[in-house]
Amino acid sequence: MFNGIVASSWGDLYNTTTIRDTDIHDNYILNVGDDGLEPEGSGINFRIWSNFVVNSLCAISLAPITYGPTYVFRNICVDFRLMGVKLNSGYVSSGWKYLYHNTFYSSITQPSPEWRQTPMGIGDTSAKFSRLITRNNIFHLSSDNYVLADLVYDESSYDYDNMYITGLHSKFVTIKGIDYTLYTLKTLLNLERNGISADSYFTSPDRMNFKLTSNSPCIDAGVYIQNFNDNYHGNAPDIGAIEYET
Repeated sequence: MFNGIVASSWGDLYNTTTIRDTDIHDNYILNVGDDGLEPEGSGINFRIWSNFVVNSLCAISLAPITYGPTYVFRNICVDFRLMGVKLNSGYVSSGWKYLYHNTFYSSITQPSPEWRQTPMGIGDTSAKFSRLITRNNIFHLSSDNYVLADLVYDESSYDYDNMYITGLHSKFVTIKGIDYTLYTLKTLLNLERNGISADSYFTSPDRMNFKLTSNSPCIDAGVYIQNFNDNYHGNAPDIGAIEYET
């Protein structure tokens, strides 16, 4: 298939009577040519959770959300070839978007044949966006590329995420054309103040098992979010889609 689940209002992106009050959950989406999940439009009270997306160009497209709030939480996205979350479409994605407790994992190291670019966690390459809130997400990449690309960070907030690229890499995060390390994100932009960059130690990614092992730095490293992780174990919620249980 070209796309997985498409709940979009292209041609009428600002229509507030459609693409709203919708739940997409507990789906397994495999081998799509473009986007695994594609809610694009007003996105008012739109909720996406507990989906498993494997082998897509972009796992989740929020390009654009014009109003929101759109909630994306507890999804696992594996081996996307271009972006875990797409925010570029030629339209400004200015609606409120909340990414909580997702796991984005890509072992791909070669550029995609479609775009000749290695995967990135969150990508915006053609249009600016704002009002993106990220908490307790894992972005685990195997390519020498950005985790976040060309963001407008006004009214956005990023924190308590694990952003990790295996091996050596020359670029980590790019915002408004400037490259940042995790340290300079914290000190210069006051972003990801509690974020980490470390191997998450999944149980068995080759077998699609993304539970954390007992030595994972993501355990108890997240932040409490009312109504989203009330039933956490330990001293604090874990980072990622699956809460570790002893």
